[in-house]
Amino acid sequence: MVGLGVVFTDGDLWKEQRGKTLQILKKLGMGKNVLAERVQEEAGFFIKALIDLKGKPTNIKDLTYACVSNVVSYVVFGHRFEYNDPRFLNALQSMKTVLNNLQVTSVLNFLSFVRYLPFDLTKGKETKVYVDLILNFVKREMEATHQGKVQKENFISEYLNEIKNLEEKGTKTTMDKDHLLKIVFELFFGGSETTSQTIIWGILYVLNHPEVQEKIHREIVENVGTDRVPNILDRPKLPYLGAVIMETLRLSCMVPYSLPHSCYRDVEVNGYTVPKGTLIIPNFPSIAHDEKIWGEDAMSFRPERFLDVNGKLKNPEEFVAFSLGRRVCLGESLANMELFIFLSSMFQRFEVKPEDPGCLPSMEFIPGFTTISMPYKVRFEQREQFI
Repeated sequence: MVGLGVVFTDGDLWKEQRGKTLQILKKLGMGKNVLAERVQEEAGFFIKALIDLKGKPTNIKDLTYACVSNVVSYVVFGHRFEYNDPRFLNALQSMKTVLNNLQVTSVLNFLSFVRYLPFDLTKGKETKVYVDLILNFVKREMEATHQGKVQKENFISEYLNEIKNLEEKGTKTTMDKDHLLKIVFELFFGGSETTSQTIIWGILYVLNHPEVQEKIHREIVENVGTDRVPNILDRPKLPYLGAVIMETLRLSCMVPYSLPHSCYRDVEVNGYTVPKGTLIIPNFPSIAHDEKIWGEDAMSFRPERFLDVNGKLKNPEEFVAFSLGRRVCLGESLANMELFIFLSSMFQRFEVKPEDPGCLPSMEFIPGFTTISMPYKVRFEQREQFI
């Protein structure tokens, strides 16, 4: 599906597809309280699932992945899935397999002849099988919307309506069902992985810094209380939690090398000429972990670096967790909303503890397209006022 969607297109085609995608997402509530209510609802299912664990040591990666994916599903498909839905679970597992293979399959972008070698050394054939499984899942949801089986507005219905309106006006457009399929694939795929992994990293950092967890909980109790769950309107009241989220995004550097870019004109950088058409691989860790920017403790987890002298949250221009420029992440506002609601709900109700108090989980990671933490188990013990 090369040349379709938003991620791997450019020029006028990219401008229209990205512009219409953003327009539809905003119409559906991206960055607004109406979508925050949907995130809040899914966070409720997440909290219930954590309660049901009854403090048992558990690797919650799959649960977190499903919860975050359900938020994206509501936006693009108009509904959520049960956590035990076999089609949903199959799509999520397929996405994880594709991501795990990306480090190897990316070789094909530079050495295309490798695809002809025997034994599927780069896992290109295997990856295609799983990509097709995800696409078939998306196609079924598209068809359900097209047939009117989904009553709520969603990205698919809005995109199809936009095509119809443009055709009736006789306006030339690049919008069609092939582009729609690819864009929905990109939203579903991209919107599930990075946010869920950030939550997993946030819990991991807090496990290794228990004093941070107590500061978060104290801030929530003092500014929100325990009679209700935190909501998006509480975000200005919880700057320390905001700083924890930003520090997690900075230090984990979730998509360290982003996606390949192409230089669209000759440009000179520090005396070097980068010719038009040159393939460019961004290096975000060089910014996120630079001691000249963040200090000698740049590799330490210290949320206070994002708070000013008055304890207010600050956003340095060097903080580029969602990339920057014209191709900045489409889902930045949704991701920030999810991270705040999920984590505030979690730390309000639970004390998060390691499986073994004498052995904290490793901070090492599995390199790949995204920065994946090593598997670990965690215990969620309800705080006294919630028992």
